[in-house]
Amino acid sequence: MAGAQLELIGLRAGYGPSTVIENISLSLPEGGRLALLGRNGVGKSTLIRTVMGLTTRLGGQVLWRGRDISGEDPSARARLGIGWVPQERRVFRNLTVRENLEVAARPGHWTLERVFTLLPRLRERQRNLGWQLSGGEQQLLAIGRALTLNPVLLLLDEPLEGLAPVMAELVLDTLRGIAASNMGIVIVEQHAADALEITQDAIVMDRGQIVARSPSAALLRDTERLEALTGVGL
Repeated sequence: MAGAQLELIGLRAGYGPSTVIENISLSLPEGGRLALLGRNGVGKSTLIRTVMGLTTRLGGQVLWRGRDISGEDPSARARLGIGWVPQERRVFRNLTVRENLEVAARPGHWTLERVFTLLPRLRERQRNLGWQLSGGEQQLLAIGRALTLNPVLLLLDEPLEGLAPVMAELVLDTLRGIAASNMGIVIVEQHAADALEITQDAIVMDRGQIVARSPSAALLRDTERLEALTGVGL
């Protein structure tokens, strides 16, 4: 697709010889925001891990601004501007919050000060070690660390999973702020309404394939269809 930031063409991938996703084709424009929805275990996380180069690609292509990056390793993709917030968060437990943010920072809009402005909770906790943070604070740190790499597209894998309602709302507010900055976002999330609220478009996956595509607003309004597709109500 002309002008696409990210384009997947007939993508098939998994782990070792095992196929998890197949025949995945989609395109995301510059600054586009996409929700990946579906029941547990249908391949959503595998899809964004494949975009990052963290799975075994068995066929198809990953294009970045028209360039085939299918053979590039994760660090090369990060340098191109693709950021990743993993489901496991992976904060450095024995580094302070500030050190976590500085360890891989790259020049650009998202300076340490801007991250602290977006995430004042991290400013308050900047001298605390990673292991001293709550789960929600670790999630904020994982997002902040991804921002300091100054990506133009951010992939988020279940950012609200396991969080208390207050922390989940804080993380969601953070994502709203990122969305307002015109950064591209691809979000995997079981809380469908939250993901649809901050995205423009949605795809629903089942058994490793895309089974539905819709504008986010339309799917958010059609609660019966959403529940039928994902098994999760609003």
